[in-house]
Amino acid sequence: MKYLKYILLLLLVVLLKNTNAQNLGTTRGVVYSKQEKCALGQQAPNLILLDQNQNEISLNSFQGKYLLIQFWASWCKPCRIDNGLLKNIYIDYKTKKFVEGEGFEILSISLDNNDNQWRKAIKDDNISQWYQVSELMGVNSDAVKTYNVNAIPANFLIDGNRKIIAKQFKISELPEILDDLLYNQYEN
Repeated sequence: MKYLKYILLLLLVVLLKNTNAQNLGTTRGVVYSKQEKCALGQQAPNLILLDQNQNEISLNSFQGKYLLIQFWASWCKPCRIDNGLLKNIYIDYKTKKFVEGEGFEILSISLDNNDNQWRKAIKDDNISQWYQVSELMGVNSDAVKTYNVNAIPANFLIDGNRKIIAKQFKISELPEILDDLLYNQYEN
């Protein structure tokens, strides 16, 4: 009887370990659940959010283009630094042809609560050339919950087929990631 308890306990540990090993993956050193809806290789969940002009912007409308989904806020200093870097990246890649899409767009999702502060940051950072959206609900927004964002800046790169191909990278790394995905890289 004594050995039976140990055998059952050992069997349980082995089963749990195998189950966890099959359901976990890593990206850039971060462990994530393969069942997570925003895992690498998964379809990016659709979002429909309002821009600063109250127009609905849907993730589905970017089909066929590479898309950076950037979570940021006016009060986040690293995010504001990223905005400065993104201006040149956007200019350099917006018309490029990629392996799984043509063109590059940015969807910046603000976690601001205050409409005036959000609009002022867009103006001050001069970033109105790409899509700016917010629910003005801060960390309680549906977009934050949908993409499992728990810190900002948070970045997701989506290919033209709406698959998540990179996440949790620094904006300074984005040009290298995009360069690796350019169509002419694969031509003979």
